[in-house]
This record gives sequence, C-alpha cells and structure tokens, in this order.
Amino acid sequence: MQPSRLSWRDIRDKVLARDPVCRQCNNALATEVHHLDGNRRNNSPGNLLGLCAVCNTHEQWLEHDADGNPTDPTHAWNRENRW
Repeated sequence: MQPSRLSWRDIRDKVLARDPVCRQCNNALATEVHHLDGNRRNNSPGNLLGLCAVCNTHEQWLEHDADGNPTDPTHAWNRENRW
C-alpha cells in the first residue's frame, strides 16, 4: 500500500498555515508558496516558503531572464547535456 499523496492545495495550505506572514518581508500576509530550488516537483517542507504576492513576484523575477529562462547556471535548463 502506497502512502497517500497530498494534493498541491493540501501542501499549499500546510505551508501557509506554517508561514502565515511573508517569510521575505515579514510584513504582509503570506498568500503564495515559493519553491526555493525552483523545482515545482520538490514539495518537501524545507523547500517551500510562504510569501506575499509582491515578494513571490520579485523572487520569480530575480530567478528568470526576460525570456523566462532560469538565471541560475546550475539549473537543469542551463546545463549543456540536459537531455
């Protein structure tokens, strides 16, 4: 028997319950969940932060170029042999 898998909504609700205030600015209500490593499949609690909409948008802007590609050179999309 496999352990039950939580839906994204359940995971999101748990993170926002843990982080009710934005972990970036510590000033606004956290309404969004940010993946620290940029991997949307990595939903481990240590990889997720509750952020306000402004801080989450700012984080996403910093992590991607104008074309939407990750700016982190170690990101899988930026490796030469990614396939």
